[in-house]
Amino acid sequence: MNSYDEANGNVVLLRSSAATARYLMVCVADASLPAIDIGILAAWPLWRLTRGIAYGVRVGRVVLDQRDRNPLTGAEFVVPALANPRFAAFTLPALSRAEATDAHRDLVRRLGAARDALWIPETGDPRAETNRRAIWGAVNQPGEEAAAARGSFQLLNRAFRIVERL
Repeated sequence: MNSYDEANGNVVLLRSSAATARYLMVCVADASLPAIDIGILAAWPLWRLTRGIAYGVRVGRVVLDQRDRNPLTGAEFVVPALANPRFAAFTLPALSRAEATDAHRDLVRRLGAARDALWIPETGDPRAETNRRAIWGAVNQPGEEAAAARGSFQLLNRAFRIVERL
């Protein structure tokens, strides 16, 4: 499947029988349909901010294509990547002390650099647009300082860069 498909690779293959995983079970009413949009399926706690709104969100793709050049002849050899993952970079500029000390520390402790999270840019979008824009990827990178900085007397801020897990 091309990474530039309309669904951005967010496809779930359905089995003909019911499948149960740990504490989560999804029942599809009509498995004969070619595709069913089930919307957001969150099976873990959600971090919902009270006032830390992300302004200035940068979204795009991390281009992993290679272009090698022969230094003797000047010939270029272009090697396209199998996929160029999407990314989102933003700052939460107004985290309260409770959000930064409790919820954010718990998020960093649970995820670390090995686990992923689901970023939903706007919860009010229609389901198709939410599925298209949401990114499942690493919140914390290895070696990164995952800390909240004091932006003012009572408010803290934290910069995020989420790269899609392919």
